[in-house]
Amino acid sequence: ALVLQDLGSSAWRAHVVGHAVHVEPVPAAAFDTVARFRATPDLPVVAAAAAEILLPEALSASARPLVIVASGRFADLPFPALRRGDHLLIAERAVARLPGLAAARCAPRVATGPPVFVGDAEGDLPHAAAEVRALAAERHVPAFVGAAATLEAVRTGRGAAWLHLAVHGEVGPQGGALSLHGEQLKASLVRRERLAPDVVVLAGCSTAASDDPEGWGAFPSAFLSAGSRYVIATTRSVADDAASAVMRAFYAQPERLDPIERLAAAQRALVAKTPAAAWASFAAWGTASCSEE
Repeated sequence: ALVLQDLGSSAWRAHVVGHAVHVEPVPAAAFDTVARFRATPDLPVVAAAAAEILLPEALSASARPLVIVASGRFADLPFPALRRGDHLLIAERAVARLPGLAAARCAPRVATGPPVFVGDAEGDLPHAAAEVRALAAERHVPAFVGAAATLEAVRTGRGAAWLHLAVHGEVGPQGGALSLHGEQLKASLVRRERLAPDVVVLAGCSTAASDDPEGWGAFPSAFLSAGSRYVIATTRSVADDAASAVMRAFYAQPERLDPIERLAAAQRALVAKTPAAAWASFAAWGTASCSEE
């Protein structure tokens, strides 16, 4: 695991390998480079400079995902686009996100119902609407689009094996919120009603954002705490067409892959086709070890 903790007056990087923890301070001056990487992740020199700050030298290529816990100014960084030499981080290993190391546990898999696809609740995301209709048609289930993209439609996915939401995201007073037709889905409601599809895909803008530095008010934390095993979400705004391109690549990957590896495979496929600001803004929350237990 890699833990990046922003405490405001200080910042720390901890690299956890087995039972050993290596902790180093992150100098305040480093945040200028971090900010440049956030703004221009496609520039190799910037991505390499940020990697020198964010990634420990001992980090090795591995078939196992790198679990990242990142708070504050680190939370929305496009980590897969970091570069070490000529190699992107995502080329060396998949990346999994968690709101905290305490979340590195496995939830029992109980959600096995039919998949639910919801999108374009406000009628202004044509690519998302087409995406939802196509995914639903391939799986012979209803597509909840436009006026049908309601909170009640989302609730039908409570026990689904897969819930896909392609709608606008924002951060409200109670944390993350998703725009549905005439109402909102709030992260607090996910916790309260224990909405826990096995896999949740949130393809809208900033669907992983939260107004608290630890990210506990965001949707990934809400769904994981409710019992979901995996959440795919975005750390910042992504244009409708770019988000749809990432989703097409994601769903084109083999279903035998767990969502963490599936997203990593999609991101690798998009490196030469799509700006990193789009594909690296998608992140997978969860722990791959759950599929092995």
